[in-house]
Amino acid sequence: MNSDSSKKKGKISVQLLIVLVPMIAVFIVILATVLFTYSKAAIIDEAKENLYNDSRANANGISSRMIEIASFYDGVANLIEATPYSSNAEVISSMWLLLNVFEETPTGAYIGLSNKEYLDPSGWVPDEGYDPTARDWYVFGADKTSITYGEPYLDMDSGSMIVSGSRKIQLADGRSGVMATDVFLSNIAENVAQYTPGGTGEAVLLDGGMIIASGTDGYSGTNASDHASDKFINAISEKVQAGFNGIAEIKGNNGKDYYVAFNAVDGTSWTMVSYVPKADVLASLYKIQSLTLILVILLLAGSTGVIIFMVNRMITKPVNHLTNTITRIADGDFTVDVEAKENNEIGTMNESMKDYVSRMRSTISDLKNVTEELSLEAENSSTASQSMSASAVSQSESMDQINEAMEGVATSVTELATNATDLATAVAEVTDQGSVTSDIMKQLLDKAKHGQKDMENVQKNMDTISDSMTEMASVVKTVDEAAQKINSIVEMINSISSQTNLLSLNASIEAARAGEAGRGFAVVATEIGSLANESANATTQIGSIISEITAQIQKLSQSSEESAGNILSSNEAVKATGESFAQIFTALDEAGENVMDMIGKMDKVNDIATNVAAIAEEQSASVQEVTATVTSSAESARDVAKESEGVEESANTVASNADRIENLVSVFKI
Repeated sequence: MNSDSSKKKGKISVQLLIVLVPMIAVFIVILATVLFTYSKAAIIDEAKENLYNDSRANANGISSRMIEIASFYDGVANLIEATPYSSNAEVISSMWLLLNVFEETPTGAYIGLSNKEYLDPSGWVPDEGYDPTARDWYVFGADKTSITYGEPYLDMDSGSMIVSGSRKIQLADGRSGVMATDVFLSNIAENVAQYTPGGTGEAVLLDGGMIIASGTDGYSGTNASDHASDKFINAISEKVQAGFNGIAEIKGNNGKDYYVAFNAVDGTSWTMVSYVPKADVLASLYKIQSLTLILVILLLAGSTGVIIFMVNRMITKPVNHLTNTITRIADGDFTVDVEAKENNEIGTMNESMKDYVSRMRSTISDLKNVTEELSLEAENSSTASQSMSASAVSQSESMDQINEAMEGVATSVTELATNATDLATAVAEVTDQGSVTSDIMKQLLDKAKHGQKDMENVQKNMDTISDSMTEMASVVKTVDEAAQKINSIVEMINSISSQTNLLSLNASIEAARAGEAGRGFAVVATEIGSLANESANATTQIGSIISEITAQIQKLSQSSEESAGNILSSNEAVKATGESFAQIFTALDEAGENVMDMIGKMDKVNDIATNVAAIAEEQSASVQEVTATVTSSAESARDVAKESEGVEESANTVASNADRIENLVSVFKI
């Protein structure tokens, strides 16, 4: 059986590894492939962007310098146009100050006039018959309003690339021409030759097909078409002449692919071209690919080791332990200790097995105990059957004696039943009288309750009347105060009437003095005096009326105070009456409860008497049944004596079976 367990363990491990390891390997490979593909695209995009940005930065550096030079000489031209010079010598003298302002323009600026005069502060003297108007720089700048650069060219004297910037100029004396400056591009060419975009790339500066600067010897100052064997530079030249701006992938002369960035140089017609081998860009990607492959192998090996360890720890060992446990249990060994540590299906199986072992231990232990008890009981049954046979004979004799005694008991029970019936009748009559008394008490209690409620309503009404009288007294007081205020107003009106009457008299006197002119005023004064007298009379009447009202108010106030006192006394009496009704109600309630309690107790007595009568009748019937039972028991006792002999034989059989069960149970270990 242990051999089978080992085989099962090996098969489970192998099956899990066969399924899990390839799945994880495929997952890791897919993940690595996705990451590699994404990183490849990201690295290429970033490399292209960096190449373009580097090229753009280099182009901006050249552009800013060329624009700075052009802007400076535009300012110089504007200054010369605005300054009135008396001679060419003054113009040359002012231009002499511009020598060596920029390292790229050591000769400063020079002017060619339409009358073929040539002004140059550098000291260079042209050959006789030199016509500046026929020069390329003059023709190119004749229609330009600001310094504009022409096509670069190779200076045979210095061997450096030069580009001329020119524009038209109008002197203050009316002469016109073109001002130009020669920009030496040797510094720019050196910088371009030193550019290494991406760390391994190169750069070239072109003006259409003209190579202005290049890191390749012999290319600067030449045209791309001069190098027919160099397909790479010609492909770049074609892109530049087509006006391409951005990133392109071009195959080099060595058959390798290059990423090439094209950026226009602002302020010029030039194009900065930067290129880097594609293989150099992908070198870091190949490193990532190698690292990814190593990482995949390490992850696969590590995950495989972890899986083997976890399978062995979480499945193989627990299953092996569970198998050994089941084997021991199958052999009848229930002393095994089952541990349920795992929190999974195996742990559930161990837990179930642990419960099974525990139940089996308990069952076998109980079975052993029952077997021992069964053997003991079998011995006791054999002994008891012998004594039971003897007891049955004795019991038969005793039953005959009991039968005689039960006849006397039957007579006594009959007399008890008769007396209990009489008692029940008497108690029933008392209960009926108690019920009548209870009804009367309930009626008295209801009337007392109604009386108490009526007194409560009377008390509430008295409280309401008392509150109303209090409010009326307050109102009377308010009216009295208002009457006093009216008296004050009346007195003030009387005073005004007196003053008005006096003024009317004075006005009449003055009108009389005025004669005919004051007659109209006298009439008005008379009317005012009449109105003043009427006002005085009216106020006198109002004062009389107010006095009467005040007197009535004082009487009303006294009456309300007396009524309030009487109401207060009545309210107290009503409260006392209400309390008396409450006490009466309480007393009647208690009396009613006592009567009901008494009726209840009488009912209990009646029930008891009735029960006693019924019990007596039942006892009489029971006595008869007992008598019959005793007779039957006597006969049964005789039968028991006969059957006890068979019980002894059964006890011997049980003892024999108990011995056999004990032998079978002894096989199990607990």
